[in-house]
Amino acid sequence: MIRITLVFILAIFPSLVSLWLINRSQQRLSNRLRGIRYRHEYSTVIASDFLSIPPGTENKPAFIGDLSCRFNAYSPHLRCAVNPTGPCEGCRQYEAKTGTV
Repeated sequence: MIRITLVFILAIFPSLVSLWLINRSQQRLSNRLRGIRYRHEYSTVIASDFLSIPPGTENKPAFIGDLSCRFNAYSPHLRCAVNPTGPCEGCRQYEAKTGTV
């Protein structure tokens, strides 16, 4: 009788260990997915705050400087490639655009 019980326990033991490992890996996966979902929601909030347009800047032009100049940087921060901070009026390097870009 003891031998039959021992054989039965030894036969069931690998199945029980396997079920325990499967359950543990499913819990780990669930926790990992929950963390990813939380991180994604948090980053969406941060990104939407970061990418929002500050009030009062909607009507400002996209570029500064003279758009007819060949050296215009087409940037909201720099006027032109030759004279980035200086005024466009009376600039010695001013060249009118030729043709279309």
